[in-house]
Amino acid sequence: MARRTTRAKRTATRTTATAPAKTRPTTEPTKASKTPVPSKNPAPPPEGRPESRLRWLILAVLVLDTVLLATLELFFLPLRMDGKLLPDLGAIPMPLTVIVAVVTTPLLVSTAGRLVHPRAAFVPLVVWVLTVLVLGLSGPGGDLVLVQDWRAFLLLAGGALPAAMALGGALATTATGRKN
Repeated sequence: MARRTTRAKRTATRTTATAPAKTRPTTEPTKASKTPVPSKNPAPPPEGRPESRLRWLILAVLVLDTVLLATLELFFLPLRMDGKLLPDLGAIPMPLTVIVAVVTTPLLVSTAGRLVHPRAAFVPLVVWVLTVLVLGLSGPGGDLVLVQDWRAFLLLAGGALPAAMALGGALATTATGRKN
C-alpha cells in the first residue's frame, strides 16, 4: 500500500512541476479602465461639417479645372508651325497640348487623391476622358473637333496613361494605410 501512495505522490509532483505558470491576472479590467485605441486611418468627417464641405468644394474646383484643361487641349491640338501662331517651319503639326495633358492630368488626379480622398482620385481622370471624347466627337455645332490622325491618339494616351499611373499611386496609399 505504501508503494501506491508513493507512486501517486510522484505523479502529482511531476504534473505540478511541468505545468506552466499562469501569467495572466485572474480578474478582467473594468470597462471604465479600458482606453480606446486611436485608429491609423481616421474616419472621414460626416456630411455637414465644414471639412466635408471644403472637400466637396475642392473636388468641384478640380473637376472644373479638368473640363477647362481638356477643352483647351482639344481645341489647340491641331496647331501647326505655319507662321500664324507658331513660327513658320513648313506647316509641321505641333501638338503642344499633349505635353500639357501629360503634365496636368496626373497632377489633377494626385491632387484629388491627396486633398479630397484617395478614392476620389479617379474623378478627374474620368471627367478628362469623357470631356475629350464627348467634345471631340460631337463638338460645338456638330463639328468633329478631335483630329483624325496620330495627334488624337497621342492626346488620349498622353493624358490618360500618366493619370492612370497617378491613380494607381493614390489608390495604393489607401490599400497600405499610409496617408500622403
